[in-house]
Amino acid sequence: MSSRIPKIDLSDFQDHAELTQDQMKKLWALFSQIQHNLKQEKVHSGTVYLAEIGNYLTDMWAYDNEELYNNLTNQLEAAPNE
Repeated sequence: MSSRIPKIDLSDFQDHAELTQDQMKKLWALFSQIQHNLKQEKVHSGTVYLAEIGNYLTDMWAYDNEELYNNLTNQLEAAPNE
């Protein structure tokens, strides 16, 4: 008995990647604003550092997501689903 693996619709993943990319941009903007506000208020340096960590993580996630999005887009353009 052979089981057939259904074909994956890459456009679903592409849509998700686009949405995630937009969310990452908003998250990065949020951390940037928090970081800016904290520096203006002269708060504890540890608090500013936490905002910097948030920015760094968001940057890394956005980069990974952009790479995934580009790979999916290239695959869709090379071999569209039937």
